[in-house]
Amino acid sequence: MKTGILLPRSTTHPLIAFNFMDGLHAYLKQHQITNEIECVSAFIGFGEKAAVIQEEAERLLMEQRVDLLVVFADYPLVNCLFPIVAALNKLLIVVNHGAKYPDRWTTVPNVIHHHLNNASNCWLTGKQAAAENKTVATVNSYYDGGYSITHALYTSFLEASGKIAYNFVGHQQKAQFSTQPLTSFLYSRPELDTLLAILSGELVPEFYDQLSRQYPDRKLKLYASPVLLEESSAEENLFSKETIEVSGFTTWFKELDNHENETFCRIFTEETNRVPNSFGVLGWDTGLILRTILEISGNKAIDGKRVAKDPALKKLQGAKGEMLLHEETGHYLSPAHYLHSNLADHSRKKHSLSMEEVEKSFNEMIQFKLEGISSQWLNTYLCS
Repeated sequence: MKTGILLPRSTTHPLIAFNFMDGLHAYLKQHQITNEIECVSAFIGFGEKAAVIQEEAERLLMEQRVDLLVVFADYPLVNCLFPIVAALNKLLIVVNHGAKYPDRWTTVPNVIHHHLNNASNCWLTGKQAAAENKTVATVNSYYDGGYSITHALYTSFLEASGKIAYNFVGHQQKAQFSTQPLTSFLYSRPELDTLLAILSGELVPEFYDQLSRQYPDRKLKLYASPVLLEESSAEENLFSKETIEVSGFTTWFKELDNHENETFCRIFTEETNRVPNSFGVLGWDTGLILRTILEISGNKAIDGKRVAKDPALKKLQGAKGEMLLHEETGHYLSPAHYLHSNLADHSRKKHSLSMEEVEKSFNEMIQFKLEGISSQWLNTYLCS
């Protein structure tokens, strides 16, 4: 089974493609199917140009004669591939962190969506924050703020009767990033101790470092997006300030206690000498999807439209835990875990939500109608 894979580049996260492919190859090697699933890759830049994505996809389909496509890219740019895979009856697997809403939530023929549910986890985190706090300040960057995770986190908080007292949006470049406006506000409102935060990359340690120096004396509660949760616990980002408590829902974290995740973390570390990460787990579980497709199709040509609806793909057990293919949207959902930690400690799981609870919240989020003008970046989240 020849698989074409369209991969992104990133300046702030330069190992996105490497980690994804290392996770994928680790899975294929672990299950001894490397020779049965051939991977042919191409790069699509930051994933912000539809023409580049379409050209590379067509090259893989026409010149390399691939049986199916995997694209690590985001909405709305991936939409450009939907007509060609439908016309050729090929299968397309769209992979990303789940930080953007699609143009429409309804299923698309021949397309499966596999991601880390970032927006739906932010929706859950916003509701959790509102249940525990009445008023917050928000923290974002000019870059991170252009994605649907911001809408999901803030809207679910407001819908649950929370109130936002202050919005802080910092520069996307570390050299120009300053928390001074935020700390000035916090000093003016000593009773307010809660933040809703979405940051990534080099801004994560910079944010904690500046906050520690400018606002050293009081305990703060920070409700975080999944990427901020993961990167807050990275060894190079840790800052030993125990007065900041970080909480939030996420689909995956290294200490997730299921056999498949333990196997992924062990094999990924052995194969790469790097710490397991969310890009790698996306690759590993994409390997699981490809293996299932291989078993469905046997030695026959892949019927993309039929395979996308095959019952064997409905429910899988990956490193993220159960993967349920949501019938109305074609998006894989996984259990959500509520983490809580001080910065100096590893994240500790407080509780997990069942698939029924996750699906209920996801259905609530996708029914929310966007109104007015909305703005978002075209590039794939974290590909900056």
